[in-house]
Amino acid sequence: MKTKEPVIHLDYFGRELLPGDFVVFYSWKTFQVGQVQKSTPAFVLVIGFDRALTNYRTDEKVPFRKRGHECLKVDEQEVTIHLLKK
Repeated sequence: MKTKEPVIHLDYFGRELLPGDFVVFYSWKTFQVGQVQKSTPAFVLVIGFDRALTNYRTDEKVPFRKRGHECLKVDEQEVTIHLLKK
């Protein structure tokens, strides 16, 4: 029986993206800050902090589907400074 190998997603600079990492990504003609929620074989699911997609029925946040190379991993301290400036 074959076992599936875990998929490793790399960011724009080649660093590994794991659930819980903070990333910057491009969406809706602007850069956004978000957190990696989960990885699928094709995409990284990211919850945006600046603008979040919501389900119109339940008002729960819907993650953005991004390829690994479309994201840039950033430090937690940089995200905190960015959010405090807003």
